[in-house]
Amino acid sequence: MSYDIHVFDPAAAPIGREALRAWLAGPARDEQPSALITRAVGALQQFYRPLSEAPDTLTEGEHFADYAPEGALLSLSAPWYEAEDLTAVVHRLATEHGWGFEDVSVTDGMLWRPDPARQVDPTPLVGASLTVENGGTHADPSPALLAASVDWIADHRGPAFAILTLGEDDYVQYAGGRDGLTVERRTPAATPPGFRHTVAATSASTAGHLVDLPGATRSFRVLPNEVLSAPDAVTLVLASARGATVPASIAWHDITSTFGA
Repeated sequence: MSYDIHVFDPAAAPIGREALRAWLAGPARDEQPSALITRAVGALQQFYRPLSEAPDTLTEGEHFADYAPEGALLSLSAPWYEAEDLTAVVHRLATEHGWGFEDVSVTDGMLWRPDPARQVDPTPLVGASLTVENGGTHADPSPALLAASVDWIADHRGPAFAILTLGEDDYVQYAGGRDGLTVERRTPAATPPGFRHTVAATSASTAGHLVDLPGATRSFRVLPNEVLSAPDAVTLVLASARGATVPASIAWHDITSTFGA
């Protein structure tokens, strides 16, 4: 059996999750690939050569996939042992080139299309590293990839968390699901324990009981005012990546002492 992913041209695909899923699962298309799909094949083949070129015995570092481009849709298949790597490649390239994708081989798998109203800088953040649960680690991620990774967490079919590492004791981690996200920020400090760890909140109050914030694969214990909307999470992650000021509506709860400080 193979691991299958659909790549599609958002401009040609119907709006709405159910309509889009029905379109993706529809009959085979006997059409010439669109310009976007043709470019997608070229970009992907830099990482996965066509299966037709595979030798009888693979050497280390060689990756192959089967490509079936038709109209506004590309069906991509690879061996199951390539699943995590292939997913990471497709997801990252989709954010850079404006494709949509569907993880076909996962029951009710992740389905994503870029937000046409979102204008995010595609320039890589050199020296940074993004790790997405079940989605690999990406060196020099772009702000577009960071924003998309929040979308994936907000979709209950996607990952439950991601960590953007900016340096030693300098990172932002975000987690959750369709009910909201929580964002934590760690920065270096000159005094022991050598860092400051905070949680973003919609108010400065730290009163109240912890609640469970469910994610796709796990839950997270947070205060009610530490549950953020996906747009707010995007704003905070991008601000952290750029060293920019966060909105005045966001407070930070200092939880450094919970790390044994």
